[in-house]
Amino acid sequence: MAGKRLLVQETNVALALLLAVNLNYCTLSFFEPSLSVDGVIVTSKFTGIEPNTDDLKKVKCMTNLPVLIGSGMTSENISTFFDLADYFIVGSDFRTDGKFLAEMEYDRLERFVNKFHNLKTKNQA
Repeated sequence: MAGKRLLVQETNVALALLLAVNLNYCTLSFFEPSLSVDGVIVTSKFTGIEPNTDDLKKVKCMTNLPVLIGSGMTSENISTFFDLADYFIVGSDFRTDGKFLAEMEYDRLERFVNKFHNLKTKNQA
């Protein structure tokens, strides 16, 4: 993998075709090859809420697949999560008050991208 990637949501609703499989941590590594998936997305229970860092660490240790954080990333907390995932799906933080369906605020987007870029540059040094 060629470094960290930032996946930016550009529309009001992020669309994805997902295979919903309810696997616990013990079965994740056992079933992984047969699932034909490209990565594991770790989220919280609600949009805009950051995932549990312990969950991310467990998943990262149990799979060779890329780990994506699917919710809750902000310019304020990205430095905490940067080393815990390979990819980040971000959307709500770019909107007024971090609300999922609110208006896009490009200064919030710019603040996040600048912070992300600085972290990426620092880790590549």
